[in-house]
Amino acid sequence: MVNLTGAIRHTIPISQFHKGMAAQIFSDVRKHGAKVVIKNNEPECILMSPAEYMDFFDELADARLELLALQRVANGALEHTSTQKEVMESLGISEQDLDDTEEAEIE
Repeated sequence: MVNLTGAIRHTIPISQFHKGMAAQIFSDVRKHGAKVVIKNNEPECILMSPAEYMDFFDELADARLELLALQRVANGALEHTSTQKEVMESLGISEQDLDDTEEAEIE
């Protein structure tokens, strides 16, 4: 038999919103994580806290950057790279020049 407990725990019928239970639903989302709102036996939307959304969005951005890096490596990007020493020489920058610069303040 399939265990549907997890799926049921993470779904909310839209009728609960019509019954004035929005505050309770939002509280539950903050405490226990994302919920799928069901309307006419179909997923309508997903509710999640702003913090959970930002975490999800950050993970998605990281995954996209990783994919881009892997694609670049697969296309031979590492064959066309330069060492820091080579770049500094081509720009006329010495280690002493770096040592003499002030710390950058990043806000």
